[in-house]
Amino acid sequence: MARSRALLAAPASERLYSIAEVADLWQVSRDTIERLLRSGLLRFVQVGPRRRRIPASALDEYLEEHAGA
Repeated sequence: MARSRALLAAPASERLYSIAEVADLWQVSRDTIERLLRSGLLRFVQVGPRRRRIPASALDEYLEEHAGA
């Protein structure tokens, strides 16, 4: 079953990161993060028509699934 690319909502207490923040944390380019979002490998929350945020839990999930890959 394919995973949904976007969440409808995230828990109010969960930290949401911008694409630039995740790129900085992971020391990769914004383009790399954009590719992960487009491919569905990294979940995001649609905040507005053009604004996406990545929940902290999505970062944890991605790292657990792809650690050492």
